[in-house]
Order: sequence, then C-alpha cells, then structure tokens
Amino acid sequence: MPDTITAPKRGALPTPRSVLATAAPFVPDNLLGAPAQYIVIPPHLSMWGNDAHGDCVTAEEAFAKACYNPEIFISDAEVINWATRHGVLEGAYINQVLDWMVNDGFHQDNNIYDDGGKRSVDWTNSGTLKDAILQGPVKLGIAADQLETAYTGRTGWFATGFHDDANEDHSTALCGYGPMSWLAQQLGVSVPAGVDGSMPGYSIFTWDTIGIIDEPSMRAITHEAWLRVPTTTIISQSGIRMHVCARGSDGALWHMWQTSPSNGWSGWSSLGGWIDLIKVASNADGRLEIFARGGDGAVWHNWETIPGGGWSGWYSLGGWIDRLDVVKNADGRLEIFARGGDGALWHMWQTAPSNGWSGWYSLGGWIDMFDLARNADGRLEIFARGGDGALWHMWQTAPSNGWSGWYSLGGWIDRLDLARNADGRIEIFARGGDGALWHMWQTAPNNGWSGWASLGGWIDMMDIGRNKDGRLEIFARGGDGAVWHMWQTAPSNGWSGWYSLGGWIDQLKIASNDDGRMEIFARGGDGALWHMWQTSPSNGWSGWASLGGWIDILEVWPEAPGNP
Repeated sequence: MPDTITAPKRGALPTPRSVLATAAPFVPDNLLGAPAQYIVIPPHLSMWGNDAHGDCVTAEEAFAKACYNPEIFISDAEVINWATRHGVLEGAYINQVLDWMVNDGFHQDNNIYDDGGKRSVDWTNSGTLKDAILQGPVKLGIAADQLETAYTGRTGWFATGFHDDANEDHSTALCGYGPMSWLAQQLGVSVPAGVDGSMPGYSIFTWDTIGIIDEPSMRAITHEAWLRVPTTTIISQSGIRMHVCARGSDGALWHMWQTSPSNGWSGWSSLGGWIDLIKVASNADGRLEIFARGGDGAVWHNWETIPGGGWSGWYSLGGWIDRLDVVKNADGRLEIFARGGDGALWHMWQTAPSNGWSGWYSLGGWIDMFDLARNADGRLEIFARGGDGALWHMWQTAPSNGWSGWYSLGGWIDRLDLARNADGRIEIFARGGDGALWHMWQTAPNNGWSGWASLGGWIDMMDIGRNKDGRLEIFARGGDGAVWHMWQTAPSNGWSGWYSLGGWIDQLKIASNDDGRMEIFARGGDGALWHMWQTSPSNGWSGWASLGGWIDILEVWPEAPGNP
C-alpha cells in the first residue's frame, strides 16, 4: 500500500501506511481451502441499505453492534445519517471510521454507542490475534479482489447475497472471535453439515453480504487490522436501574434488576461461577463489572459488554484474597483492594478507564476488615481494623495517585462502614466493644478528625444511605434480628434515636432509586431476598416484600448512597 491514497472511492480503503502502527500487510501466495457450504441469513436481518450506496464502512459498524450484542441494533436510518454527517456515505479509511466512532458514535434511543480506543494488531500470528480479540472486537481491512477470488468455494466463507462489484477495492469487516457455532447462533442460523462448528470463526460484513469466515481464510485476505474495545453506551437519558447480585444455593452468582428506573423487578438469572465474596462497580463508560472471590481464592471478574447488555463470562485476575472492595478513582479508573494471604492490604487498578489491569501490589499493614471513602478533593482513603483492634487509615497523596503510610485513629471496633456528609466530610461508623454504634468524623473536608462518640444501640451489621435531601441514615440489625434505623436531623449534623423497621434479617444492603428513594435489601429467615422502600424521597417506608430466591451473600448496585 502506498503512503498516500487518493480520495476514497466506494467502500473502505486501506489506511495509509504512515497511519498504521505495528500491523503489516500479509498476502499469502495461495488461499487455504475450507468448506464451501453456505449459511442462509434470515431475511429479517437488515442490510442497512449499504448496497444502495456501496458503503461497507458504516453498515459494518452497525452490524458490529448487532453481532457483538444482539440486543442492540442500529437502525438503517441512523447508519445513513451517520455516514452522511461525516461525508463518507460512499466510503472512508478504516482509521477514520474508528476515530469518528470514538468522538461521535451512533445516536439512538437516547443512547450514544461508542467505540473506545484503538490500536493496530498483527493478525498474521494466531496467538497475538486471539489475545487481541479477548480485549474487544477487531476491525479488518479485507482485500476485495482476493475476497472475490476466494468466493469460489475454496475458503471458509459462507453466506448469502454476495455479488461482485468492481467499484469495491477494500472492504471492512468485523472480526468477532468465537467458535463458528457461536457466531452462527448470533445470526440465528445453523452451521451447515460438513463444517466444524468448534473451530474459530469470524463474522464478516461486506457489500450486501453477512457471513462467517474461518481463521485461515480471514488471514489470507486481510490487509490491516485494528483492535477496538467493545461497544459502550457513553450517554444514557433513560435513568439508573438498581441491580442485585447474590450467591445462590449452588454457589453461583445470581442477579436481578429493575425493569425500569425506580420500579419493577426481573426474575433471578444466573451468571454462573462459584463465588464467596461479591463487589459490583460501574466502569467509566457505564458498563457494570462484578468482582468475586472464586473457589481458588483468586479475584475473578465478569462485565457487561455494553451498558445494560450481555455479560463477558468469568475471567481471573489472580491473587489470593479473603476481603474485597472495589472503588473508582477520580480519573474514572476502577481499583481493587483486597486482603492477601499475609494479612496485608493489596491492590490492583485499571491502567486506563474501562480497560486493562495492573498486577497486584502490597500496601502493607495487617488488617482483618476495611472500607474506603473518597475525600472532597477526590483522594481515596482506606480505613481498616488492625491487629490491635483499633482503626487505622491511609490515603492517596494526590487524586488517583500515590499512598501514605498507615496511621492509627484508635478505638476498638469489629464492624465498620463509611459515609461522606453533604458538606464533604467523611464520617466513620463502627461497632465498639460494647456492641453499640460509635462514630468519628472529619472536622473539616479532607483534614482532621474528631474523637470517638457513641450513638448507642446494640448492632451486629449495618449499612448507610443518604436521603435525597442530603441527610445520612444508618440501618442496622438489632439484638432482635430486626432492621433498626437512625438519621441525621439536618444534613451533616445531629442524630435521631433508634427506631425499628421490623423483619428478621441476616444480610443487609442499602441502595438508592433513580428518583432518590432509598431501598433496603435483606435476607430473611427463609433465605429469600426481601426489600422495603421509602414511599417518597427522604420520608416514609413501605412494609417488607419478598423478591424470592435463596441467597447467602448479597450485594446491590448502586452501592449504598451514603458512600462516596
């Protein structure tokens, strides 16, 4: 390919050599043989009108969304609007399309579907290609002349509707790694007789054809390849729906979710695995990610491929842990904190928002419980019970970067929770040696601490929420097994006494609806999930109602609204 290319013709053109990073053209002498059987594409699957314009760039972008997660289909009209808006209805460079998708994306149903960062990929090495695809879909530049030659039955290309078009010189395709049988399932078709469905395959879109191609054939006709992260929703105006995650009687992770913001619940659905700790966090791009300890003691994670869409499956992040928490840095990167086998606090972090992870590193100390909060200036702060039973803390020396050593705040505690007041001051809540709830607080945002003071009662678990009007509210299990609560009488100041909300529970989590009403989730005496909710923001409570199932570990997203 030359360094410069004339104005784009119909279809996609090879990216100028000067733009390519590490990828290099690879054109074998002979195409590799593979089955010639056809897969017939269902007629309801749209072709996005690309055949009318000879545009295989934007149409492929739309298909990428549909194939990677079948719940999302980009409309014909939006594809044409997008291509027209960017002046590429008749074609564009692959690199240009990727840049535009990062900065613009497809707009549909109050969402913006956006491709993340990109880098070139060496597809000539099968192992390198597979590693790249595990990070996200790969866009391929397909040599059209070779594709037309290959489409004689000598390759693993099988599809319907293909026709030669002399105007096309470089087609674009989505490389969706997975078994051929899985790809066929995404298209709603069956693998033809004689085709080994267990072999790796790639979905491909060109001109008016949708199909699947085997790896040798794909490599034989590819000129360039670009890696992109999976499709993400970067803007949503549809509101936040709560999600509940729990361990079921089979040890797997089960979840349920609100069917609409602030209202209605799905049934229980399994995400598989075997876990005994759970944390849920939201990536900077809006995708939920679940972290858990697996049967090997390591941290495993499972993430939405798009916000509100399907799930990746479980993957290990290694280590050996017996305490776990996940928080978001000021710059949007998730960070995992855990107690290791040596009793010290360990952490790992995303190397960029929504993508990639560091290794494990020790923050030292000896702890047996911990929690995190964010200061008003964005710096994370860790609080933990040390070997002496006292509360210890350490903090980031700058937002998203660097840590102090460990320092003692005294006391003796065996339960711990944190919240941030409406004025930005962190407040610590803990159970003391007398079983009562004790607290201490920053005397000013980001700086200074009061002594310990008692809030009374007798508790053995707790969680904290924030009312819509800014007042913190504490929920705890009392000596009778019921949920008890107390609340600030004004934002950042003063406390009521303790009052019972009834029930009998042994798991407790607080979350906040999109409309600001807090909701309590608990495990009841029957092992099922029960909930109750504010009847209006900052005021009044329903009775208890069952959400069914059998659970013994509970986590809710968004996390307790009192937490930063």
